[in-house]
Amino acid sequence: MGIRVLAGSQTDIQVEAMIGYIHRVIEGNSAPWVFTGETSGWSETQTISIPANTPLNPTSTPPTSPSQSPTPTPYQEPQQTELTEAIVGGVIAIVVIGAGLGLLIYLIKRK
Repeated sequence: MGIRVLAGSQTDIQVEAMIGYIHRVIEGNSAPWVFTGETSGWSETQTISIPANTPLNPTSTPPTSPSQSPTPTPYQEPQQTELTEAIVGGVIAIVVIGAGLGLLIYLIKRK
């Protein structure tokens, strides 16, 4: 992903961290992409100045630093649905492993 910024200008940016996955959900005649997971929320706006003498395709120039220090996002507790999904996933894993071990013991005793 890229953005175009003119040399000798300033631009404001924000970022948001996301951890999870995307998938499609069928809704009538369409199937939009849906994100499932956690997000950090948007950062505070940072202003970046691009010097006028910046080459069009910089290869070894160091990046300019933002005019402000970023503020860390406070930790947010997982939502109840995420906790429930984690518990259900753990229970399913235990059941599958137990069934596999039970089948293995049955086959060993059968010989």
